[in-house]
Amino acid sequence: MEAICIDFGNTICKAACFTDGELNVVNFFTHQNALTELEKMIAQWRPLHSIISSVLKNDDAILQLLHKQTTCIELHHTTPLPFTMQYQTPETLGKDRLALVARAVEEFPKQNTLVIACGTCVTYNFVNDNAVFLGGAISPGLQMRLQAMQHFTQKLPLAENVAKPNLIGTTTLESLQSGAINGLCAEIDGIIAEYAFLYPKFNVVLTGGDMPQLALLLKSRIFADANFLFKGLYSILSYQLT
Repeated sequence: MEAICIDFGNTICKAACFTDGELNVVNFFTHQNALTELEKMIAQWRPLHSIISSVLKNDDAILQLLHKQTTCIELHHTTPLPFTMQYQTPETLGKDRLALVARAVEEFPKQNTLVIACGTCVTYNFVNDNAVFLGGAISPGLQMRLQAMQHFTQKLPLAENVAKPNLIGTTTLESLQSGAINGLCAEIDGIIAEYAFLYPKFNVVLTGGDMPQLALLLKSRIFADANFLFKGLYSILSYQLT
């Protein structure tokens, strides 16, 4: 199956092309040039199917393009999914989280799995060994933490992200970096430890834009996969066609 999977996030847009389950290419672009970039990808790869996940209102021109050139699915909480939910407000659930859980069910069948996506926000998404999505948590992402400390104070500067901050900051900038980055890592390790009290055996997947940096700093054992969301969108698309 040839398909294009599209994710419109809060800060960036991205799309991936698949052929029979194999990921061919991933492109990143802005909201402003999304239509042009998608036209190029469709012209090059000629996908027969498409699926779009968006935390924003979908652009009518983009939807017209997808429906004209492909058989398109606009991901929604009412879309048939390869798992069931105990989430109490599915209508408010981020569509990206649906895709992450779908991939977890396919990649780790009949296993407890916690998927942690590190983007604008950090989302924790837990699906049990009966393929039931129980829910999870949402917290501020790395850039949001750094920006918030500058935005909501009068004197604190905006600290840039660094790969590996010192634990003990010897300047205000180093202290901000330690608090944001080491603090987020401590949060993630702590949440994983809390799940371990409830579930003796479960997988942990780390994904999202900040995954490469955080994966090197965490103490917990994880599976790291930058394309887990795209694979999840493809899993949902494949589920519709079976």
